[in-house]
Amino acid sequence: FEYLNDKFLDKKIILTNDWQIIDLIPVYTIHNVFYGHKNLNYRKSEKELEYYIAGNLILGKDKLSIINDFKFAQETFIKRENKAVLNFYKPPFVNKFDLNRINIVEGVLYAHYVEKIENIKILNPSKTDFTDRFFNYLGLKIDKILKDNLHNKFKYDLIIVNKNLLEENNSIIAFKNIILETKNYIIYEKK
Repeated sequence: FEYLNDKFLDKKIILTNDWQIIDLIPVYTIHNVFYGHKNLNYRKSEKELEYYIAGNLILGKDKLSIINDFKFAQETFIKRENKAVLNFYKPPFVNKFDLNRINIVEGVLYAHYVEKIENIKILNPSKTDFTDRFFNYLGLKIDKILKDNLHNKFKYDLIIVNKNLLEENNSIIAFKNIILETKNYIIYEKK
């Protein structure tokens, strides 16, 4: 975060694949995040979902991998809650991949508090999974973003990639303008 504060004095919008960075950027820097907890960005769930999908498309994910993250999100959230209840003083309760998935439920959608998105129930009555209607909505939303090329129209200035969170099926991001690379992270500047 020191690097971001020292190198960039004017406020930037940062896109990253790492929810720990998403959580900490607003705390330790003057910069904003591309997507994150909807209350940080003052967006409704529908809009934050749009940014989440667009951001993941920019970061090299395809439709199927985005949908798969959603398929595991609520299940992972429940596992984390159970671990926390059983042994609260033995974190971490999830790994970084799972933390990213949990934040789909908690950060982007606030699915435990916001029951519907565009009049579609998000979670099933037992809150163990997303509804089939929501998955249909998600697929259509991704298709519309791709069709309208929205993921290439949203504004961002920097991309921070946590190399440890790249999945094998991720098409490796071929951005230019690497401004910093460490063992675990690459920071790109959009030109």
